[in-house]
Amino acid sequence: MKFSLEKPTGYSIHSYAEGEIILRTSGPVAADPVVEVLEGGLARVRGSLLLTGERLITGWTPRHTEELTAEHLDAALALEPELILLGTGARQRFPAPAILARPQARGIGMEVMATAEACRTFNILVAEGRPVVAALMMI
Repeated sequence: MKFSLEKPTGYSIHSYAEGEIILRTSGPVAADPVVEVLEGGLARVRGSLLLTGERLITGWTPRHTEELTAEHLDAALALEPELILLGTGARQRFPAPAILARPQARGIGMEVMATAEACRTFNILVAEGRPVVAALMMI
């Protein structure tokens, strides 16, 4: 008897370290200057990114919380998540209240945490099939 829905996803986070996130992929990864395809269904990303269970968006430009603007969240909001996980690097750093208000005005939750915690939380929510976006700045 099956008790839970098994939903294969395109992406999950395998590991993270200073300056990189290693993704587990279930399909091909598009050619990208910040993505290095590794063996065993893994890909290394260097640089800030947006990630869902099905999509990887590189070239997201904020490297630090101080650089983040409300407009940076537009790409995450366009993915229509129920929750955005904002990974702010090695430590949790809250952006300006006006930035946090943008998702809230659309009824979308936003959690701010260190990138390591955002990676772990992302994997849990994706495994549950939740529509979540991880907006991750490098550690």
